[in-house]
Amino acid sequence: MNTSVSALVRDALDEIAGSETEFERLRAEEKAIRRRLAGRDRRFSAGLRLSRNEVHERDAVR
Repeated sequence: MNTSVSALVRDALDEIAGSETEFERLRAEEKAIRRRLAGRDRRFSAGLRLSRNEVHERDAVR
């Protein structure tokens, strides 16, 4: 190999610095979800909440 140690370290640091952290990835995913929800015609409203009985009677995914 004709690569110096400093070149290997530089390349490794460049790769680390260029990669997205888990926090950044999750933040970008959250923003995308929020944009998708904001684009829907339906808006969230407290008036659309289910009653306690309706919650227990619905077909929930478990």
